[in-house]
Amino acid sequence: MPEPSLVKMPVYPWPRRYGPRAGQFVLGAREHVCGAGAATPEADRFRAELEALHGRRIAAAREGRLAVRRARRLAADAYELDVSAQGVELRYGTRAGLLYGLDTLLALVARRNGRLVLPACQLVDAPYKPLRGIHLYMPSREHIPFFKRLLRFLARLRLNTVFLEVGGGMEFKRHPEINRSWESFARFAGPYNEQASRRVQQSRGFWKDSVHAELAGGSYLTQAEVADLVRAARALHIEVVPEVQSLSHCYYLCLAHPEIAERAEDPFPDTYCPSNPKSYRLLFDVLDEVIRVFRPRQVHIGHDEWYTIGVCPRCRNKSDAELLTADVTRIARYLERRGIGTCMWGDKLLNFIGDNGQRYGGVRRKIVNPLSEFVERRPPTFEAMRTLSRSVVQAHWYYSLSRTIDDALVRNGWRFFYGNFSAARFQNWAGRSPTPACLGGEMSTWVEVSERVFGLTGMFLNFVLGANMLWSDRIRESSPLPPERRAGASDSGEGRAPRTAGWPTAHRAAAGAVPSLRRHLAGGPLPSEMRRARFRPLPLGRVATHGLTGRLNGVRFNMEALRSGLGKAGRLAAHGIPFVPARGGKATIGLGYATADRVRLGYRGTARSFVFLHALHMPDAVPGSYRSQDWENHTVAIYRIVYEDRYFVELPVLSEHTIGRLDARYGNERLARTFPAFPAWSDGRRTLYAFEWVNPHPARHIARIYLDAGGVTRSIFTGVTPRGPAQKGGVLVAAITAVL
Repeated sequence: MPEPSLVKMPVYPWPRRYGPRAGQFVLGAREHVCGAGAATPEADRFRAELEALHGRRIAAAREGRLAVRRARRLAADAYELDVSAQGVELRYGTRAGLLYGLDTLLALVARRNGRLVLPACQLVDAPYKPLRGIHLYMPSREHIPFFKRLLRFLARLRLNTVFLEVGGGMEFKRHPEINRSWESFARFAGPYNEQASRRVQQSRGFWKDSVHAELAGGSYLTQAEVADLVRAARALHIEVVPEVQSLSHCYYLCLAHPEIAERAEDPFPDTYCPSNPKSYRLLFDVLDEVIRVFRPRQVHIGHDEWYTIGVCPRCRNKSDAELLTADVTRIARYLERRGIGTCMWGDKLLNFIGDNGQRYGGVRRKIVNPLSEFVERRPPTFEAMRTLSRSVVQAHWYYSLSRTIDDALVRNGWRFFYGNFSAARFQNWAGRSPTPACLGGEMSTWVEVSERVFGLTGMFLNFVLGANMLWSDRIRESSPLPPERRAGASDSGEGRAPRTAGWPTAHRAAAGAVPSLRRHLAGGPLPSEMRRARFRPLPLGRVATHGLTGRLNGVRFNMEALRSGLGKAGRLAAHGIPFVPARGGKATIGLGYATADRVRLGYRGTARSFVFLHALHMPDAVPGSYRSQDWENHTVAIYRIVYEDRYFVELPVLSEHTIGRLDARYGNERLARTFPAFPAWSDGRRTLYAFEWVNPHPARHIARIYLDAGGVTRSIFTGVTPRGPAQKGGVLVAAITAVL
């Protein structure tokens, strides 16, 4: 049988080879898993997740129809799967491969006519790149549970590395003053980059490093808490690489010890003096504590955005490349003596002038601060590329400036991975990534580590798309950007992703994968996925305010094509969830942004969850970003569940997290990178998104549901008042289904 199209591939990320065969394996009521991998934590997790999702318990035994065996010939992370009507055999090379193979096995299990079945197939899988990672700030204590759930989500995507920025966010027992000064500084600078940029980064005439005030929520975790995070990651075969910022981005060191600052006059010093021995005594004390807690194979030492160069009397007469080489060499040797490797941001090693004449990286450049008109002449540092040890791996985050910028690293014998990896912006993945010098990539976040902020900034979909690029060897199809397409240069890769013609295969495949990926972030199956789920579509005809075409708060919309997507019973199904849109002239609920619009729905009974089929129709809505993380600024509506005892729960509807843009193709356009909301209906031009809200009080009886417009404040004293800038458009609700 031929392999299915990549859009319909049942395994994600895409395997190397998937061969469907005739027949299926029926999972019996008394199945057993056997073999060397049966008595492992990975197999225990598989059995627990299978039981939670499908209600089927499988025991480990000496004999069984599900065999899990070690095959030493297979490379690290690789696995093979054979499914026939007689049985299942999974072969793996390492325990990581076992985890990935069992995840694939679980993804293939389906319910058919009351039975659990697996399609007969032969599957071969192995990673394209060895390093597949993301970069995170240390989480706040409040968000530790989310961090652990995120690890399971990353492992399901075959991601195997987390670069965890430490800064002042971990307890330092030998230097508690670092933690005290970090908390005080973060309170002043934060809570988000938007405020920190104004209060610190742009507070002086000269350029300063970004602050990262969101790290650890502006506080710090104990060493025991950090060690627990590292153990949780290792259990999922995720390596945690601590990023200990050095030379630059060193607010956490210099504020506690201003005597090591390169600019003595700066009230917020971000760079230590590389000619001052006290700098290294402090840094190495910090490294020693980090090493004891993390027990890492390698350490990321930062070094990006080194702006304050050769300013103090000690450094003024030294070559700038010499200063950089001496600093990196000293730190790398310290780590090497402890059996630890080194990686660093590589921007200051590059000698690059763009097509537009703009100078980047380690090139001599003249900088004019647009706010203060301060003129700064930045010296060249790129000569350090010749003198530094090639054992230091480069985090190459300037990849987006040019399709040929990698050549300098390859030509000079450097190993590197793409830092700040943006799946939607990467130019010519198929042409650039095959070089053995490229180890892989890491997707950076640079925002608060929380589910809401990751959602409204589109981080989750970047993880989904990027994981497929880094895992799958189908390199032409896995990239959302065609090889011939050029994107505008951005020194961080975080600029607006270009809109590509049509709907790329990568985006369509991700749209199909997202619904089943949700449970791995949620910590377990969602109510709509459960074996005994029952559905109750809510009748909206009496409360509908608009038709399928019309104007919402001054903005015209058209969802007429939705009618053709309904079956004979007037239903729409998405990931097994039935929706019943209202019929007639009034078919949708419209909530105009910053208006008094409110709709009340009567409801009697309990519910485990509600699934909202809706879309955002606001042309001027702004996506969340590094500089716009406050979730209240991205709340476009509020759904309120009121229980019979008058207790209520509010659900903020957040753009690009729980709702996406109507006039967009999923993943390919602004405000359409939703997660966990997923595309439930599309006519190729317009999309409706399904978001499942899990009721925290499933046994409590519900009296009614309110759907309120966003952008307003409701008060019993002042009534409804606008909040934030007035914008046209709003939210369209097409259907709501209760899961019982």
